[in-house]
This record gives sequence, C-alpha cells and structure tokens, in this order.
Amino acid sequence: MKRSIYAKVSKPHLDAQKTNLSALRNSTDRYLPVAEQKTLAEFMRTGAHHLRRMRELYAEHWSVFAEVAQNFLSEASQKSP
Repeated sequence: MKRSIYAKVSKPHLDAQKTNLSALRNSTDRYLPVAEQKTLAEFMRTGAHHLRRMRELYAEHWSVFAEVAQNFLSEASQKSP
C-alpha cells in the first residue's frame, strides 16, 4: 500500500526557500566550471600561434578559390553569346 506524506509549510517559509535557492543558483551559474576555465586559459595562453597559422591557411585557401572562380567566370563569360 502506497502512503503519501504531506507537510503544511507556510508561504513565507516557501518564499524564503525560493530566495535562498535563487541566490545559490545565481552564485554557481555565474562562472564556468573549473575544467572549462583551465581549458580556456590554456588556449588564451598558447592559442595565438594556432590562430595565426589558421588565418594564414584560410587566406591561402581563399586566394586559390578566388583565382579558380575568376578563371571560371571569365571563361564562362567568353562562351556566352
């Protein structure tokens, strides 16, 4: 047989508990967990090299794409009547 237990709690007590829970939630949600903080700090410390390398690589890719697109469009415009 299932039994349920109910407790009568006053409204001011519930409001105080909600306020405490909200304060706790605000204090813990404000910051990233430690593992994410350490990862971000490490990337910020060493990431400049990676970002510079990727910018150069993407610039090279864009340059090749732009050249191929330019050649394609100029050939296409010469073939059209």
